[in-house]
Formats: sequence, C-alpha cells, structure tokens
Amino acid sequence: MLKANKLKKTNTTNNKKPRFNRIKSKAFVLPSLITVISLFFGFVATINAFNSEYEIAATFILFSVIADACDGRVARRLNVTSDFGKELDSLSDLIAFGMAPAIILYTWGFYSMANEFGIVVAFIYLACGAMRLARFNVGASSANIPKNYFQGLPIPGGAGIIAILCFIYPEPIINEQYASGLIVLSILVSALMVSSIPYPSAKNFNFKEVNKGVIFITLALVIAFLYYNPKVTLALGFLGYGLSGIILSSYNLILKVFKKQVNTI
Repeated sequence: MLKANKLKKTNTTNNKKPRFNRIKSKAFVLPSLITVISLFFGFVATINAFNSEYEIAATFILFSVIADACDGRVARRLNVTSDFGKELDSLSDLIAFGMAPAIILYTWGFYSMANEFGIVVAFIYLACGAMRLARFNVGASSANIPKNYFQGLPIPGGAGIIAILCFIYPEPIINEQYASGLIVLSILVSALMVSSIPYPSAKNFNFKEVNKGVIFITLALVIAFLYYNPKVTLALGFLGYGLSGIILSSYNLILKVFKKQVNTI
C-alpha cells in the first residue's frame, strides 16, 4: 500500500513537470514581446523625427525607456532569462536609445545651425551608445564599481536626457547659443556612457526590504508631480540621474582624499 502511494505521488510529480515546462516556455515569450514593443517605440520615434514631429518622437523614446525597464525585471521575475533575450534587448536598445536619439539630435537640434558638425556630434552619441552596450554585453566592468551599480551612464538614461529636452522644447533649434549648449550636453552624455563612473542600478533592488509606507508616499509624490507638471518632473528625473553618477564619484573622491589626509596626520 505504501509502495503504491509512493508510485502515485511520483507519477503526479512527473505529470506536473511537463505542465510547468509548457507554462515556462510560454512565459519566455513575454519579456521578448516587451523588448519588441520597446524596439517598435524606437522605430516610431525615428519616423516621427524624420517627419519633424519632434515632440511625438521624444514621447515614444520615453515610452521605450519604460518598456525597457520592464522586460528584464519580468524575465527575472518569471525566471526565463536567456542569451536570446539579452541579445534581443541589446539590439533593441541600440535602435531605440542609440539611433533614434541620434537622429533627433541631428534633425531637431543641429540641422538648422550646425549641419555638418551636427552629423559628427550625433554620430559620436550613437557610437558611444554602441560601445556602452558592447561593454555591458561582454561584462567588462571595472573591479572598482560597487555591486548594484552600472559602469557608466546606461544608454536609456542618455536617451532619456536627449528625449526630455526635445519634449520640453520641441521646436527646431535655430538659436546659435542653444545649439552650442546642446552640442556640449550631447558630448557630455556620450562621454558619461563610456566612462567608468558608477551609476545606481535598480536591477536587483528588492522592494520587499523597503517599508511599504515609504514606497506608497514616494509613488504618491511622483504621481502628484507628474500630474502637476510632467515635463519638469521628467526632466528633473533624467537630469538628476545623469548628474547622480558625477556627484557620487565626486563625493567618494573627496571622502577618499579626506581620509588619506587624516591618516597622514
């Protein structure tokens, strides 16, 4: 009797495994689908940039940033991460956060005031974005970068900075000072992407460890600010993240020098 119950239990377990595998194989599609949606948003942003619909183009890049933030988290949550998904995500990022913002930079920011030089600046952004992705793919991270930090500004962050500026001021730039400022900002963003400056990563952030009240208040404040003034809120978010790596590195450098001086006293 005991042997029969054990055999029955084994058969039940074996029957559950194929069912679980079928569910997992279907779940594998979901993160890739989100990645393809992010790619589509980047494609639509490019078309709108060519059609001089710069505000729409910037909006779709911001949509792509949201989708890109979801696909990896969904894959890890469902435990369906794969090399295929990583490669697809990287190629999608190059289009949505490399090519699309570069085209926006040229058509919106440089075409009227810095045509030839604008091509160079826009390409520098694209090339640095591609190198940033390549470095991330091969895992060539510096040993000095703390855990849960990115090495260099992530390409979605760089694309978000370009997109939010276009979103705030969608008219083609015809002012020489504005064009010069955009050139400096574009080169700075490009340099930050290929730098070794650490940037905070929420990839492995465990929300369960955070007080639910804090999460609720934070979400409520973000929603309120987005409702009150979405453009300024998004600008503060992307520009603040872009500056966070510089501020953090400067703080650590000053702290290191201070400790060194204290030890020599």
